[in-house]
Amino acid sequence: MIQNKTIGYKHRIPAIGFAEALRDFLSNGSIDSKEVDEIVAGYFSGDYVRRGASQHIVSCIKNPELVEFFSKNSTELLNAVKNQQEAFYICFALLCVRFSFCYNIAVEMAKLFRMQDTISKDAISRQIANKYGYNENVKRPMERFLAFCEDAKIIKRPSNGVFENMPKLNPSEVTLELWKQAYLINEPMGDVDNIDELLFEPFFRYLNML
Repeated sequence: MIQNKTIGYKHRIPAIGFAEALRDFLSNGSIDSKEVDEIVAGYFSGDYVRRGASQHIVSCIKNPELVEFFSKNSTELLNAVKNQQEAFYICFALLCVRFSFCYNIAVEMAKLFRMQDTISKDAISRQIANKYGYNENVKRPMERFLAFCEDAKIIKRPSNGVFENMPKLNPSEVTLELWKQAYLINEPMGDVDNIDELLFEPFFRYLNML
């Protein structure tokens, strides 16, 4: 179990609003918290909920760990986010870089999807409990991240408490590189000397790599 580690991820984020804010940032080269707040207001009501979601979006986009990546790939990213589904996958990766809790949920879901096409929220909860324990402070952020994944069409919920994989994305080169960054930030290479030796499993199971 992960000890003394804060979850950090507290607020539900609207996938469409996140993608819109990301496009604005890539177009303008800067991000304005008030503008993000206005974007989120189109999806959520209530000052606390709106501001929390806005803060998460801004922190994902302005993440110091990705400043160099954004600088080197701004044009390619701007082209990629013109496709809504690709924009969602980029936002998903940004969340996984910013919040290891989100990355760990994504990985545990991928492990379950490796064995079957349909998985339950209870099964995800059990896997997450092995890392974080399980109480309201874990349950609520997990449910909010699952809701984001559903909004972003990475998974679907055919019935209450049940999830299925959506068709996998054929990623552009820059999206693939961002996903690699998300993996490497959360999974240090250790004894692996060559990045080409990595399979990026199970995180990359959401991508069509064939």
